[in-house]
Amino acid sequence: MSVKRVFPAVPEGASALRDWSRYLTGLFFSREFETTLVGCATAPTGVIRYTVSAGIVCMSIPGLIAVSDSVNAYLDGLPDEITPEHDQQCLARIIDNGVTGMGIVMVGIDTGITLFKDLDATVGGFTASGDKGTRYSIITYPLD
Repeated sequence: MSVKRVFPAVPEGASALRDWSRYLTGLFFSREFETTLVGCATAPTGVIRYTVSAGIVCMSIPGLIAVSDSVNAYLDGLPDEITPEHDQQCLARIIDNGVTGMGIVMVGIDTGITLFKDLDATVGGFTASGDKGTRYSIITYPLD
């Protein structure tokens, strides 16, 4: 498992307390980033909050809704520190043509966050009209 940070094996000596604090801060941290829903006539933005705990990411995706003008949907701005080593697929509440249903959020190794309107994960599956986006959802995935 990789937390994408480098640490000394075991902090010891006079600076052990400071070194342990740095070590644990690297393993367990919470941050946020701004994201934009791409694939819509307008570009709604929101803040995604996340916590990393020993290589597991817990991400809070906000509700982002706009009028669709494309058959694809993405959330941009994924930080490198929470980009997984392999594509990770999670369930989330997704809106297509104004209807909310269970869909897939794929946190990709090179594509950021891709939204799929259903469980088939078909690329280009959204309706290019009506409302599209996400409802508030929590997803969890490993970094490795």
